[in-house]
Amino acid sequence: MNVIRLAAVLAVSALLAGACSSSDDAAPAVTVPTSEASSTTSTTSTSTTTTTSTTSTTTTTSTTTTEAPVETTDEEQILDVIERYWRTILNDAYDPPNPSPELWNDLTTPENRTILAERVQTRIDNGEGVAAFNLDEPFVTSADVTVVDALAIVFMCLRSESRSFDLETGETIEEVRRVVLRRMEVANGAEGWLVRASETIETFDLGNGPRVYVGGSLETLGAVAAEGLAVYDGQEWSP
Repeated sequence: MNVIRLAAVLAVSALLAGACSSSDDAAPAVTVPTSEASSTTSTTSTSTTTTTSTTSTTTTTSTTTTEAPVETTDEEQILDVIERYWRTILNDAYDPPNPSPELWNDLTTPENRTILAERVQTRIDNGEGVAAFNLDEPFVTSADVTVVDALAIVFMCLRSESRSFDLETGETIEEVRRVVLRRMEVANGAEGWLVRASETIETFDLGNGPRVYVGGSLETLGAVAAEGLAVYDGQEWSP
């Protein structure tokens, strides 16, 4: 403020000085009769007003928080693909039947997409659909994953619980409740991890519900010591 005031004072001083020294701006002479001689002094006051304008700028800063993507392991990606693969086979592709290969775009290799679509079409031709039970539960109940470079070998237990039904009447044709031990190959390529092959190893039902027996050079399955033989009842392994 002192600087502004000083500048204003200097400006006013310069203005007054210029007006007093300029001959062009001098006031005209006044002749006063001698008989009435008197001295009159006229003072002209010039008022200068200086207005100072202050501009206030408000800056609003917006902060955006970006969460880093959650990284997943190869095994987590493989198991996710397998779970979605079987959910599509056991329910999504058959209730109601949909033969479009696009259902399998991010699940299996192009060769398998064609084969699976043909199987769905066969169901349609036979007038059948398939609906899975207990959709809130995972279809893959346990799995052992071995990854070598771009190929994963997966031994897994699949919960296969579904019913086939007549497409026209909706009546149940057959109910299936079993646990299946399968071997799967999942390959990693330009489209990510995709199911390349799948085969059934064994399924057993001895009257007490489905049971899967596995024998061979086994030491453990899950947290259970197998000692060459183990059985899976859909919930847990036992020696």
